[in-house]
Amino acid sequence: MTTKERNELADRINSTPKTLYNWETSKPELIKLLLLGLQKEKEIEHGLENEQDLAKKLEELTKRMDIIEKVR
Repeated sequence: MTTKERNELADRINSTPKTLYNWETSKPELIKLLLLGLQKEKEIEHGLENEQDLAKKLEELTKRMDIIEKVR
């Protein structure tokens, strides 16, 4: 983990970079779990964004279909 990443993670979990460094050496599984949790959080957020995009596209297509039906 880079110093910048350690500082950002420390801020995120309300800890200090020194504590994180100590955990990296003494509790590597804890760091692994923290990083996996943050990765999953990003995946969920990205998934929700994609879901919202799909909902917008579906709404647009529905409107277009309604317009086509009215023209017929």
